[in-house]
Amino acid sequence: MQSDMPITVTTRFSFLGLSGWKSEPSRDPALLFEKDRLRGRLALFQNVALASLAAQTDQEFRLHVLTSDQMPDWALDGLREISIAALGPERVTVDARPQGRARKFHRIYLQQTYGDQRIAQVVLDDDDGLSGDFMAVLRDKIGIAIGDGKLPDAESQHFLTFPRGYGLVHSDGPTEVYRHSYMLINLGLTMLGKPNKSIHSTVHQSDPKRIGYTIHEDRPMFLRSVHGLNDSRVSVTKRWKKVPDWLAEPGFQDRFGYIIPLLEGPSLPELV
Repeated sequence: MQSDMPITVTTRFSFLGLSGWKSEPSRDPALLFEKDRLRGRLALFQNVALASLAAQTDQEFRLHVLTSDQMPDWALDGLREISIAALGPERVTVDARPQGRARKFHRIYLQQTYGDQRIAQVVLDDDDGLSGDFMAVLRDKIGIAIGDGKLPDAESQHFLTFPRGYGLVHSDGPTEVYRHSYMLINLGLTMLGKPNKSIHSTVHQSDPKRIGYTIHEDRPMFLRSVHGLNDSRVSVTKRWKKVPDWLAEPGFQDRFGYIIPLLEGPSLPELV
């Protein structure tokens, strides 16, 4: 049973403020807005995150990009340009805000856009991607959750988590692909409920356990980037299993085909 619940994707792009990031640049404007770093983030956003959204088989969703009003004009203009080129001006909001809390600005956007209706909020970091069928699968899972009574009243909330995905390790050489699985990973995590609460106000490892969540782990649903510009602590561990021949990986070309030019083409440093 498919659902017509509105779906909104939330992405933080070089946002200066409290947003959950742990890296040093996230707290230091001189580092956060350094030219080469911004060029790298824009390249990743365009070639991974935006490419994955443009490739969705279900295009009934909106994208909210929260960024900083202190970002250099050339980068802010570039961010708007590539976002609109990927999804069109009517479905993208590039929201440049002063230093503050990400959850506050995201909540303002949600309430102004959706009023009091229930929505699905999807987290997508600016250097990560989703499978091309993510929105279609999500819409089915929302319908199942509603049918199973996971949202018993208008004030209820519920999380959907997609643990399985791929890691993309960008280095000076060819990008490498790894399989991995994390039960409550933030990537693609979806919160169902009214827009009076932003998903950025939740702790993704604990709030789903407290509020309620459903796991969907039948197939890989995301691409997670690892590179020298990460804002969160991420590294290849023993849980990551290298995919030596990603072209032969079942379903990879059909569901993640948008990333093939990056895997077959230049490394990240060459992109910027």
